[in-house]
Amino acid sequence: MIEITKPTDLCSRCEWIVESNGEQIPWTSFAIVDSENNAYYGVKEKMRMNELTVEIIKDSLQPVPDEEIYPVFPATGLTAAPDDCSGRYVKRTAWADYEEVKGTTFLARLMLQEAQTMEFLAQRPHPNIVSYHGCQIKRDRITGLVLETFPLKHDLGFAAQRPELFKGLVDKNRIISGLRAAVEHLHSIGLAHNDINPANIMLCEGGEPKLIDFGSCQPIGNHLMSCGTPGWYKDMFHLSDTSHDDYGLELLGPWLDKTFAEEK
Repeated sequence: MIEITKPTDLCSRCEWIVESNGEQIPWTSFAIVDSENNAYYGVKEKMRMNELTVEIIKDSLQPVPDEEIYPVFPATGLTAAPDDCSGRYVKRTAWADYEEVKGTTFLARLMLQEAQTMEFLAQRPHPNIVSYHGCQIKRDRITGLVLETFPLKHDLGFAAQRPELFKGLVDKNRIISGLRAAVEHLHSIGLAHNDINPANIMLCEGGEPKLIDFGSCQPIGNHLMSCGTPGWYKDMFHLSDTSHDDYGLELLGPWLDKTFAEEK
């Protein structure tokens, strides 16, 4: 079992509310991955995230089968990243969704789909789309997607909580222009992102925006395994379409105005 000394050693902590017989019941899930990319997951009913202790975590964690979260690395079609990924960001399992799909291979299939999308985009790069450096491989499976890192580690969605961290970097016109260029590029090669929202936008050192998170990016007209962020789409959808990107961009300008109003 992996050694844990404090809750912040976890790679994921998620809290949600379940309504039961009119009562609002908190649930908290958590996960950790060791140096060999073995994964462990736990969940506690009637517990908030800030109530987790090391003892509770250790008692709750259970090993996760590789096949549930890590797809087999195919013989052709994908690039293996160098063993040394220092200086790069490794995107891992979507732990926030694991409780809903555990016991299936959904998350493994979702990771493989995103790897294929990133491989396609790497051959058609755009300056406002995150750079991809291949798949991290362990036990002949994809354990993560290796991407560029950013000086400011937080996505733009974090600005709603800590706008001071983004001081001097936010230029509304530059952000909208850069993202529109990224979206137009995607549409020109037959793709739609389907999840434009502040949490999927990073800022470079000079404030240039980069679009991230391509888990919902698919050829226009394809059925989606995952789609959209509540509050950032007009209606629930299940097909990839350019209109979803247009709507997200439409909401982004007013959101920037509201979030950074004090900087004006």
